[in-house]
Formats: sequence, structure tokens, C-alpha cells
Amino acid sequence: MRAYYFGYSLGGVFGAYTLLAQPDTFKNYILGSPALNGDIPYLTELATNTEIKRNGLNANVFIAYGSLEERLATYADKFISLLKERDDKSLSLTHVVVEGNHSQAFPITGIRSVTWLSALSSDKE
Repeated sequence: MRAYYFGYSLGGVFGAYTLLAQPDTFKNYILGSPALNGDIPYLTELATNTEIKRNGLNANVFIAYGSLEERLATYADKFISLLKERDDKSLSLTHVVVEGNHSQAFPITGIRSVTWLSALSSDKE
């Protein structure tokens, strides 16, 4: 079964929590402009969960935000670093910076993420 999650802004935060707390809920995560302002310490704690670390995340993750979202980008980049530091071979991570602010990045993130999902699907066929 292929399960997909698309979350934007606060929905992106929910997706980040789900990825680290219950990674088997979805196979593919699209996190657009996740509003992770004060969430990095808790996400770091979740990422160090021994059982999840041992089993791996087994997920494809697409994270995008707008080029004009400087504050949000700081936290999103910390989350991306957190994922990379796991050195999880079962995790495929794609990071994209799209043109624009929070509102302008939404439609572009949607289009880019569908293209990403399409490429994932065609790779498996």
C-alpha cells in the first residue's frame, strides 16, 4: 500500500511529527513550508527514539519552502539537517527552494511535489 501525505505550513509541521513519531503511517511525505518555529527540540527528541532509529524511517520526503521565507527556512533547514544526520539509508530526502513568499510558494510546491511523486512512481514500475 502506498500512502501519501501532503501538508503545508502547520500541515507541514504535523507531517514532520508523523514522520518521526509514527513513520510507517505514510510512505511519501510532502512538507511544504513547514512552520517549525519552536518545534526543533521536540523533533530532535523524536529523532533519537531508539526503536525508530533501529527500524529506519522507510520514507520518501519532499520538503520545499519559498525563497522569501527566511525565518521559516532557518527552521526547515534545521529539520533537514536533523534528518540527514540520522544517516538513514531507508530515507530518501528531496529539498527544494521555490521562488516567492509563503503564499506564492504553495502552488509551485504542489506542482513540484506532484512531479516528484510521478518520478518516484515511474522509478518503481
